[in-house]
Amino acid sequence: MAVSSKSRSVRDAKTALGKIVERAYSFPGFFSPDTRMGNAFVRAGDNLIAVTPSGNKIGAADGRCSIVDVRTGNSVNGIKQSSECKMYLEILKVAPDTTAGIHLHGCYSMPLIGTLGAGALDPGAFAEANYYFISERDPKFRSVRGKSGSAELARSVAKEFSKNADVVFIFGENGEYHGSVAISNNKESFIAGMESLWKLLDVEYMAKVEIISALCGRMNISDKRRQKRGR
Repeated sequence: MAVSSKSRSVRDAKTALGKIVERAYSFPGFFSPDTRMGNAFVRAGDNLIAVTPSGNKIGAADGRCSIVDVRTGNSVNGIKQSSECKMYLEILKVAPDTTAGIHLHGCYSMPLIGTLGAGALDPGAFAEANYYFISERDPKFRSVRGKSGSAELARSVAKEFSKNADVVFIFGENGEYHGSVAISNNKESFIAGMESLWKLLDVEYMAKVEIISALCGRMNISDKRRQKRGR
C-alpha cells in the first residue's frame, strides 16, 4: 500500500525533530543538559506539527513526539505535547511560513542579558558575522516576561517574531531565566531546525566571549558599550 503524503510528512517531521533534539542536547556547555528543559517543533504538513513531548525530550530522538493539529492545538497521536507548544502555535499564526523552531536554556546569554540588556550581544565583534544567520548591522534581539507555558507568554513571544526578531529571550515574571527561542522558514525541516539551533549557539558564543573578555579585564562590557555609542 502506498504511503500517503500526509503520513510521509509526519514521518519526515518526526525524523527531523529527533535529529534536531539529539544535536541540541549535545551542547551541555552552552545549554542546560536537563532534557526536561527546552523544546522544539517541526512542521508536518499544512495543518500538523511534530512537537517534543511533555517531560523528558530526549525520547524524541527515537521518534517519541507529539503530533499536534495547528487548528485545534490538540495532540492527534495521544502523546502530550510540551506546554510551550502554545508558543509555537502562536508563532505560526503571525509567521505562517515558519518551518521549525527551538527553545533552549542558555548558560551565558541569560545572565548577560538579564544584567546588561540585549544590547550587550554584539555580532559585529566577530569577523564572520556577515555569514551568521543573525544580521551584523541590525541584530534583532528581544526579551519578554511571562509565566512559563502561559497563553500570555506565547502571544508575547509571537509578537516579537512578527516584528522580525532573530532571537527572543524569555524571563519569568520575577526575572527568572527561562531561555531563548529561534525559528526558521527554510523549506527543509531538518535544515530549518538546525538554523534555529545555530542562531541560539551563535548567541551563546557571543555571550560567552563577552563575559570572558570582561573577566579577563580586557575591557568592562558597559564601558565597551558606551564607547560604541560615542559617549
